Amino acid sequence: MVRNSRHIIKKEVLKGIYQLFFEVVSKGKNKNDFFQIFDEIISPSEKIMIAKRVAIIYLLANKINIREIVNTLKVSSATVAKYVLLFSNHESRLINIFKIILKNRKVKNFLIDIFSDLIIQPGIKIGHWKLYKQHENEKNNVFRS
Repeated sequence: MVRNSRHIIKKEVLKGIYQLFFEVVSKGKNKNDFFQIFDEIISPSEKIMIAKRVAIIYLLANKINIREIVNTLKVSSATVAKYVLLFSNHESRLINIFKIILKNRKVKNFLIDIFSDLIIQPGIKIGHWKLYKQHENEKNNVFRS
């Protein structure tokens, strides 16, 4: 968990800080620049927290079971429930961004492969050998959509 100061910053000052953060992060020329800037600003624990939040939202958008998300990402059910509530009633900008990203076939297949490898656990969970074989067949299918 990230600790914030108990001293409250005025909204105008916070808005200026967010603007500065955006300008710093967006000035990178490419993905490597972004990652270097990100590494210099964000601590390892903050990176994990942010990555898990994005993964939770992605998995929820793909209708993955809450219990699977909790077990796979090692987060609390309260954390997942928070995002279920945030995104259950409306389309958010983040959900729309995921939809745009997922239109790109390579990215979609890459993300599916990563999360399938995390979720499908043959030999550990009953019935997962069948899922594993189905996923491997899909990965090897050249005409995968």
